[in-house]
Amino acid sequence: MILESLWPNLREKLGCIQKNINSHKMIMTSNVTLEHVLQTFDHRREVLKIHEEEKRFQNEVNLKALSAVMSSVVCNSKLQDSIDVGLDDSGGWLFDDDTFKTWLNSTDSSQRCILIQGIPGAGMDHFLVKLDISILSWITS
Repeated sequence: MILESLWPNLREKLGCIQKNINSHKMIMTSNVTLEHVLQTFDHRREVLKIHEEEKRFQNEVNLKALSAVMSSVVCNSKLQDSIDVGLDDSGGWLFDDDTFKTWLNSTDSSQRCILIQGIPGAGMDHFLVKLDISILSWITS
């Protein structure tokens, strides 16, 4: 069923590819002039432009759909639950570390990069959420 709904779009693309193959075959087997080469180049550029516009449109549609899902009440409540479940003092040692405080207070934007490493399930995502909340509260205070 999915393939059937995609088929008209695929059929159009396959037709375009076949047309390009035939055009290139003609160029390779006949006397080619500069005008033929320029026409082929312009045609390929136009087809690429159309393809890029279609891809951009599809990406925008996908982004809107994903944004709608991610901003839903269910998703937000699951995120908040996961934040609330985490240990309050998790990663607290870092906020007391002098090197971290220097990094946080740095005005040099080239120094504003932090690398968090750990094994899967170690709580890096939770820690980064906590870090983000702490930085936001520090900025707004």
